[in-house]
This record gives sequence, structure tokens and C-alpha cells, in this order.
Amino acid sequence: GANSDHGRLAVESDLILKSIKENPASLFINSSAVNSLSNLVAACETYTKNGQFEKAILLYRHYINSKASDAFLAKYNLGALYSTLNEHHFSAACYEEITKSYPGFIPAHMNLGTVYERLGRNKDALAAWEKALALPQVDAPENKEEKIKFLNNLGRLNEIDRSYEKAEHFLYESLKED
Repeated sequence: GANSDHGRLAVESDLILKSIKENPASLFINSSAVNSLSNLVAACETYTKNGQFEKAILLYRHYINSKASDAFLAKYNLGALYSTLNEHHFSAACYEEITKSYPGFIPAHMNLGTVYERLGRNKDALAAWEKALALPQVDAPENKEEKIKFLNNLGRLNEIDRSYEKAEHFLYESLKED
């Protein structure tokens, strides 16, 4: 909801402000040079390889705020960066926004479930993956591997949660796909 978004943004702002105080030069990013998604990804990969995560976050945010038609892909990459930094709440927020705005973007559903599982939110993980399985895009030939992963994850997590019949069902469906 709005309160959780506000709280998340406040914590994220605190992280960014802290990094700027520690390194004022981090403000000087040539964001105008990042005029395409491929340039953005290349720049952010360089920053992350050099441990300059706050610069990558700021660049992703700048691009997302530009409202480019492919900004959701920048948000997807930002979610992956947050996950790498073990900032799973921020990561989940990115993927939640993408799955609402671009429900046909299958990888966001996979990552959302994975992040929920890392947060100990198994019921939400299961719901995210089941929702993805209900999408017509998941049956497209190019998404076959993803569909099998959804089924395997559902089988595995249901088994962990001791829902053995559900686990067996999803694993059987997975074998039928393979």
C-alpha cells in the first residue's frame, strides 16, 4: 500500500543519502549519456563491478523516471541488483510493480516468487508462481523452460510446506512438460 511504499522509499533515500555523504562525488553521474536501455545496463554493470552500487541504483532510478517505454526492464534490473545486495524488500517492490503493469513479462513473476521465498513469505511465493502459470504467455514455446521452473518451484516449496499432494501434482505436471 501507500504506507509501505513511503516507508520503502524513505529507507531507500536514507541509503542513497548516506552514500552521498560518504562520497559526494557520487552525485556526479552523467545520466544524460544513458539514453538507451543498452547504455544504461552497460553503465550500471560497470558501476556494480566496481562496487559503486549507489550509482547504479541512481542511474536505474533516473531511467525509470524518464518514462521510457522500456523502463520496466530497467526496473527489472534494479530488482535484480537489490536482490544481489540482499535488499529483498526493495527487490520485491520492483517485481510487484512490473507484474502489475506488465503481467506478460514472465521473468518478473519468477523473480518475485524467489524473492518472496527468501523473505520467508512462502504463501506469497506460491501465489506468485501460480499466478504466472495462469497467464496465457506461459504456454508459449519460448517460455517452456520458465513454465517448467514454475512447476518445479511450486512442487519444491509445497513439499517444504508439507503440502504433499500439491507438490506431487506440480512435479508430475513438470515431468509432462519435459
